[in-house]
Amino acid sequence: AAAEAEKYVAKVRIEEVKEEIPPLDINGPPRIGVFICHCGINIAGVLDVAALKKYAERLPGVVFVQESLFLCSNDGQKCLQDTIIKKKLNRIVAAACTPRTHEPIFRESCEQVGLNPYLFEIVNVRDQCSWVHTDTPEIATQKAKDLIRMGVARARHLQPLHKQSIPINQSVLIIGGGVAGMRAALDLEAQGFKVYLIEKEGRLGGYLNNLTRVYPADLLAVELARTMVEKLRASRVEVMPSTQINSITGFVGNFDVSTSYGNFKVGTIVVATGADIYKPNGEFGYGQYENVITNQELENILHDTKGSLKIKGKTPKTVVFIQCVGSRNPEKNPGCSRFCCPTTIKQAVRLRENGVNVAVLHRDMRTVGAKAEEHYRHARALGVRFIRYTSERLPRVIGNANQAEAVDILELALNRVLEIDVDYIVLAAGMVPNKESTDKLHEILKLPIGADGFFMERHAKLGPVETTTEGVFLAGCVSGPKDISDSIAQGSAAAAKVASFIARDTVMLEPITCVVQQDLCRACGRCVEICEYHAPSLIEIVPGLKVAEINQALCKGCGTCASWCPTGAIEAQHFTDKQIDSMMEALLTDET
Repeated sequence: AAAEAEKYVAKVRIEEVKEEIPPLDINGPPRIGVFICHCGINIAGVLDVAALKKYAERLPGVVFVQESLFLCSNDGQKCLQDTIIKKKLNRIVAAACTPRTHEPIFRESCEQVGLNPYLFEIVNVRDQCSWVHTDTPEIATQKAKDLIRMGVARARHLQPLHKQSIPINQSVLIIGGGVAGMRAALDLEAQGFKVYLIEKEGRLGGYLNNLTRVYPADLLAVELARTMVEKLRASRVEVMPSTQINSITGFVGNFDVSTSYGNFKVGTIVVATGADIYKPNGEFGYGQYENVITNQELENILHDTKGSLKIKGKTPKTVVFIQCVGSRNPEKNPGCSRFCCPTTIKQAVRLRENGVNVAVLHRDMRTVGAKAEEHYRHARALGVRFIRYTSERLPRVIGNANQAEAVDILELALNRVLEIDVDYIVLAAGMVPNKESTDKLHEILKLPIGADGFFMERHAKLGPVETTTEGVFLAGCVSGPKDISDSIAQGSAAAAKVASFIARDTVMLEPITCVVQQDLCRACGRCVEICEYHAPSLIEIVPGLKVAEINQALCKGCGTCASWCPTGAIEAQHFTDKQIDSMMEALLTDET
């Protein structure tokens, strides 16, 4: 929806006018304000907040302590701002929730009244105390005191930091010409941005080219693919089929891309390289019996035969589907692939409407997506049989030579074994990462990979389609199994995020990075070797004298180089040795 709305306002963008807020005077000794949030009953239901308040009042440097029912609310934020001005506070400690969700809110509130946002410290007493120690409130309260004491100790040594801005290239690279990549390209081009679309295969469309119909809209897949490709051809998107990426260097707003097609610069990147279908070699007779196929192979057959229901030259009388092949298996892929059950229902309806007897053997049917439940009920009404099995007693395929002849399954309601004669067995194979492209792009872009092998979003709810590499976004199955409709939606979501990012002329750089004290550096090059983001480099400042220098746009502030530096020349800003040491001393020595 955001991407569609952006198309209509692309030509009337409003120039951002930043209000100049005079900075507060932070000279003199630390004047720390501690704000303890009840978070309803999430914190106050376990922790003794009154005792925490009384304890915090005795900590060195603390001049003000206050409780708040919901510190992140509008009233709580207004109270925080008013107190900063009234009490002349120059450091803030909030004992509240997780910094992942709330630290940006509090920092912005501080900045709005002129207090540098990096003079704010958050202590997570919800996730680390009340939520995990609900059965021992006294111990949880003592732990919260320890964390608050450590947070106050660190706050005394916080220093103001300032963001820098760099120009941003307002063009986009989209890697992958499947349905998600094409959708993102069309949405961005409609807003006037220069778009490069790279596809390693010779044609666009990805798996869409091998499907029959797309649920829930019941559209012909070939028509959907043709429509999107024709729109791309009529657009200004620079499409590069049969193209491989050689390298990508640079940083957010200024990426240098080298491909087999040519070299160019972009400001942002969308990764939409899709996924693969699990190959169940050796499972349920796949690879042993000719009449055991996967759901994707059945889809290819239905697509190629253009309406004829002959499978390998024969018209089947009975077809059995076996669900969760390669999914929901702790040893292979513990997650659900989401698209398998709706796909099976779609194919079962198609077969049943043509007189084929169909049975679906499942652990439980997961009708994910719009109208999926209605499709399931329609399949049952047509006579498709759904029989449940458990992971402890899998269906068994009985065959002779190179043909599967029957499947036996323990029917749970009857508690007896049923044997079903079959003409074909269709395995609902799950979705797995495309290992070749995932490994390559992981190495090039330093994108994190989850335990399931897919690229990880920054946060499923707070940063969907974003990654921890700033300026790089995800779309479609590259971040996990999805059906066509979800992939299209994610393509548009990625386009919306990119558009809001590159609509500005500059991008602000996070100042929590590492810096080099060049007078202490001996140019050993260890930081250059260990940095995954290629931020440090050795430069010659005078003939014959080299020192390390860190590119602030590439640095992620992880601190690895600072911890390895043998001379202590590298410092991690906002996580200095003095700040960390003060927290450890406060933990081990309770001066109150």
